[in-house]
Amino acid sequence: MTAQPKISVIIPVYNAENYLRKCLQSVCEQSLKDLEIICINDGSTDNSQEILERFAAKDTRIKIIKQNNAGLSATRNKGILLAKGEYLGFVDADDWINPDFYNTLYTAADNKNADVALGGIICVKDDSQKPLIWHKKSQSAVKPVEKFKLCKLPAYNYVVNKIYRRDFILQNKFLFAEGVYYEDMLWSCPVIFAANVVVSAPNATYYYRQNPVSITNTAKNDLKKRADFKKATEVTNEFIVFNRIPVSLRDEYKIKMYFLGIPFLKIYGNQFQQRYYFLGIKVFSIKKNPLF
Repeated sequence: MTAQPKISVIIPVYNAENYLRKCLQSVCEQSLKDLEIICINDGSTDNSQEILERFAAKDTRIKIIKQNNAGLSATRNKGILLAKGEYLGFVDADDWINPDFYNTLYTAADNKNADVALGGIICVKDDSQKPLIWHKKSQSAVKPVEKFKLCKLPAYNYVVNKIYRRDFILQNKFLFAEGVYYEDMLWSCPVIFAANVVVSAPNATYYYRQNPVSITNTAKNDLKKRADFKKATEVTNEFIVFNRIPVSLRDEYKIKMYFLGIPFLKIYGNQFQQRYYFLGIKVFSIKKNPLF
């Protein structure tokens, strides 16, 4: 390994014993060997620490940091600040990547001197797989609207299917908002907007496991998650409007308020208006001005 790894891979780990082995194996077996693998155990109470230690005993590229539970954003931020690589990559502990994932992304980024390179995402649920993002050819983008369309922003805010030049992230102080859900939504638009060049790379595939207890799939049962989603949507839309990026804003959102298990208030919103329904009856609406 050279003095500076080509990519620092940051893996937050929290109670991931059922999936962690497959995740680590996919990263350790990358065709690009010049990796730094930073695994941060975020207060796991299962056997995740033992699994990390077994892999680290066989692969000296793995660094294990153990901490009290601080949440996904704080864990990723710690990884960013500890990383030494030319580029940063993020892998969630219940997901995995194809063998040439990082070699393909690094080659694409290096060829175009890009701040960001992105690959595809396949959503895995039970025994089925569905492509979410797929690139048939390599493309590079410089203008904001081109970069957003290439990344499919703001509809898809995934950070895990990309690599980011570390100096670019640090110089712009792009850290994840802590203490909130949907931090990817808040982080992605400013990062892609500021990047000098964004390039896509075919055949770099990230396998995203749709976990029934993940943040996204349990949001409807948690008031804070619903509120954070609404706020993240508003912040994202405001960023796009303020910077006059001519792309479609995020699809309409829906929020429900419950009392004794019964939904008494429903809020529907998009970039143009918010509509409020009390016990199924529309009570008022608020119009918005998206500027274009």
